[in-house]
Amino acid sequence: MRVKFFQLITNYYFLSFLTLCLGLIFGECKKMGKLRFGISGPLFIGIFGGWAVFALALTVAPGDPVYPAVQTMIKNNVVPSNIQMFMLTLFIAATGLLASRDLRIVLKKYGLKFVVLGVTITAIGAGMSYLWGVRGLPDGNRYKASGIYAGALTSSLGLGTALESSAGDAAMRAGRYEEMTRDEQEALLIMIDPSGKLTPENSHTITGDQVNSLTIAASADVGMAYAVSYPFGLISVILGMMFIPKIFRIDCAKELEKHRYEMNYIRQTEPPENVEEVYFDFKSFALVCAIGYIAGAVEIPLGRVGTFSLGSTGGVFISAAVFGCIGNLGPFSFRMAGNSINALRDLSLATYLGMVGLTYGYRVVNALAGSGVWYALASLTVGISCVFCGFLIGHYLLKINWILLSGGICGGMTSNPGLGVASNVIGSNDPAAGYAAAYPFATAGMVLYTLLIYSA
Repeated sequence: MRVKFFQLITNYYFLSFLTLCLGLIFGECKKMGKLRFGISGPLFIGIFGGWAVFALALTVAPGDPVYPAVQTMIKNNVVPSNIQMFMLTLFIAATGLLASRDLRIVLKKYGLKFVVLGVTITAIGAGMSYLWGVRGLPDGNRYKASGIYAGALTSSLGLGTALESSAGDAAMRAGRYEEMTRDEQEALLIMIDPSGKLTPENSHTITGDQVNSLTIAASADVGMAYAVSYPFGLISVILGMMFIPKIFRIDCAKELEKHRYEMNYIRQTEPPENVEEVYFDFKSFALVCAIGYIAGAVEIPLGRVGTFSLGSTGGVFISAAVFGCIGNLGPFSFRMAGNSINALRDLSLATYLGMVGLTYGYRVVNALAGSGVWYALASLTVGISCVFCGFLIGHYLLKINWILLSGGICGGMTSNPGLGVASNVIGSNDPAAGYAAAYPFATAGMVLYTLLIYSA
């Protein structure tokens, strides 16, 4: 019986479906008053389940018949990243197709306001992350700061930029070793050899092997800070989307009615679209994803700064938004019925959030119980600051309707899951257009500000 039990809990398909089911039940629980976690419920159930499963797996000793399966699960962090990426891709593509419906109208009405929103939110996140990481940590570690930044804004694009740039930055710092102050040298040597055996007195230069060790350590610091920060960044944007309307007494129903009236008024001045809507077109959806991966793989050189690329998530979203605006292209139909896209979007998002909870659950609990609490607090502070500053700027300064602003804040944080929660809380797909309007400028800001954290 024990073998069968462990075979079951090491099956990530079983764990994912169980988490999805229990999470949605939790999200719809009516005993919590007016508070509903909705589609984000699987995240919280997944965190608890991931901690329990991982902790149980660590008790299995070598030689046990289930030991190989348990070690595979530990190596995969419960749910393999490629499975998570597949679900996230489905969600992003569905969201981009939904966003395309009103994107041109939103850009026509609000113009540069979403540019300001996207650039400002990422700038606030970068500044807060720099203060927490470089100024707050005893070792002033820029790599940890960039990991906090990417994690707090739940940005896979930011993580990719931070990891890619960390190696070059570490090598550059190693080349300037002899010009550094003693404190800077000590911080660099600790990264190379945490045992403390290397000191400025016995290490006058940095060898090639030590440079290699430094680049590996830099990437590890980025990844560690991101892994601990990501779940708390996700929680901060989810809570922000849930509580901002309550704190600032925003009537979502009236905001939605006003938004739709404005969109319909502008739409009447536009030439009518001759786009045929289909229920669902599998080949078109697959094409959107494939083109998105191609677009995400394109790298644009930025000289000394490095390179810029959309990454797979950014590429898929832009691809979906562009093809959705086109509507029809030969045998391909990109304008699909809202109910079919909604079902795919909600299923993929809820499943993805549950997988994220399972993957990071053990780290989250350990972080709250140990030294990782610093990164948890940093991530929550950065994430909540971005959400609330984005709201204050967008609502009071830029005068953007909350329906679009909720999506714009998530777009400014490049937070795909946040958009799903915003749409779920409002009960409408309309926030997607605000997300699409802010997202491209936030991605550019995310890359540039990450590089600035290294050079500041």
